Amino acid sequence: MVHIKRGALYLVLSAISVACGPPPSAENPTSTQPASSASPVASGSAAPMSTQARVLSDNVDIEVSLAPESQPAPVVHVTVTVRPDDVPLTTWVAKTALQLAANPTATDARGNVALSVSTTSNGTTVTLERPTDGVLRMTYDVKADLPAFPNPPLIAVDPDRFEGAGQAMILVPVPFAEKNLRAVVRIETDDVGTAEFVGAASSFGHGSKVEASVRGSDLQLGFYMAGLMGRASFRAPEGNDDAAWLGYTAFDPRPAFADMAGLRTALRQTFRSADTDKLTLLFLSDSRPANSFSVTRRPRSIVARVGVQEPWTAPLRVAVATSIVHGWIGSRLWIGPDDPEHEAEAYWFTEGVARHFARDLLFRYGLISPAEAASDVEGLAAILATSPAASLTNAELGKKPRGALPALIARGALYALRVDALLRNRKEKKNSLESVLAELYQKASQEKKALPVSTWIDLLVSQLGENERVVFRDAIELGKPVSLPDNAMGPCFKRVSRTYEGFDIGFDEEASNALKPRKVKGLVKGGPAEKAGLVEGDSISSMSVGARSPNDDVIVSVQRGEEIKTFKYKPKGKSGKGPGFDRKKDISDDVCTQ
Repeated sequence: MVHIKRGALYLVLSAISVACGPPPSAENPTSTQPASSASPVASGSAAPMSTQARVLSDNVDIEVSLAPESQPAPVVHVTVTVRPDDVPLTTWVAKTALQLAANPTATDARGNVALSVSTTSNGTTVTLERPTDGVLRMTYDVKADLPAFPNPPLIAVDPDRFEGAGQAMILVPVPFAEKNLRAVVRIETDDVGTAEFVGAASSFGHGSKVEASVRGSDLQLGFYMAGLMGRASFRAPEGNDDAAWLGYTAFDPRPAFADMAGLRTALRQTFRSADTDKLTLLFLSDSRPANSFSVTRRPRSIVARVGVQEPWTAPLRVAVATSIVHGWIGSRLWIGPDDPEHEAEAYWFTEGVARHFARDLLFRYGLISPAEAASDVEGLAAILATSPAASLTNAELGKKPRGALPALIARGALYALRVDALLRNRKEKKNSLESVLAELYQKASQEKKALPVSTWIDLLVSQLGENERVVFRDAIELGKPVSLPDNAMGPCFKRVSRTYEGFDIGFDEEASNALKPRKVKGLVKGGPAEKAGLVEGDSISSMSVGARSPNDDVIVSVQRGEEIKTFKYKPKGKSGKGPGFDRKKDISDDVCTQ
């Protein structure tokens, strides 16, 4: 999931191939608490805490301590200690409704501080009933769930594992939300796994104690985990990276992380700027099937969820690389509207152009093969050839109808492939999309704001001619097919026409999985699921989508009354024509990137 400008949204970036991959989704937590509640708290009603009180060091503004415990019920004991620094800290917030096991307590130099708690669907607010005196310590417990798939809970604790999203655990004082703070993050592992094998990591590095300079909102949007864990660190003049993986994977994470650290170094050199002082890659393995991974950008980190049997495939590499690229494109460099209501109209650039750029870098650095690069492009072409959303205008896609995000990514990525090829094909003053992006990044850094679309178009017109205005209007704004040059994939491939068959599960998979319990939602009238016998509102007991190919069976079991009924069908959507690439004979891989 990509950290979209101003922290408004996190997008889960999943594999987009011919099979389309799992549907991207926003990681917006849901709450089972009442829509609104408020309660005054007596100053002595503390939640039980296993973490010993600590004195806050003089060089620390905030310390967050997380102590997961699985028995008798899964909870996380949270302690947040802050130094006021002459700023009133009477109002504390969490942007997600916290599942509190008991009301918080607060203490300062004068003793217990009475407080009240208000929870709505938009979050939790704690209000202190008097100004603080010196260092303040807030303690509380938040409920956790057991690890699960396909809907990993925001906080999961079992005897061997802890994983948690900061927005579901951490309260911060309002003045600290956007303030740069000297922070300490502690993850207590006494009640997780076997002590000699347990490790801890977070968005801010690995280790049970990590010091970092962060904003309060970064702490809330960070990710935290502990358990049987592997760790690696990469330290070089070009940059610092940490990596941690929770559970077992089908591939050795160490060389994979080293490749991604090298990619980040190349990006720092391209943009002549660092995305962050240190990036932490966090991988979590679970029971999900292959081809259903998710990759999310969080502050200073990337969180990837993979199945135990998931290999280090090209789609997974492209997804992780795209999230790394989002440290520059989609953060400092943003083309188009950036207000929450219209920001999706910029996804052709922040998601699509970023995806092309990430894949192209992997291709040129030999981290994916020519065949894998061509397969990725054909997967994008298949989306535009078969998705009903592909014919919508950019403004219509900006309203985020079903299928909008894959269509926006595919449209922007194929358009970027065209632009890149034309820039490289110039007889005089050859250029590349990489140089264009670097120039735009410097401009955005100087102006410190989103750049208008006209800046992008004018720069391309200056290098490729006036026709680029028409091409942009047709390809991006109106959604007409993108015309790719014959050599768009370089000297090893020739462009051909292909017929693609769409993958369509027949209902809104993302919305269905988000319901608790899962139910069939958004059933497509006349679609493959309805033809198989599924009904809107069916309670889903299990679901398997295989390789997410139109020729692989989807198996959905639903409960109707006391009976479990199982439906097996081919998830075939509409067919359509689009560009493809055939490998030329007698040309070695060595010249493919020239």
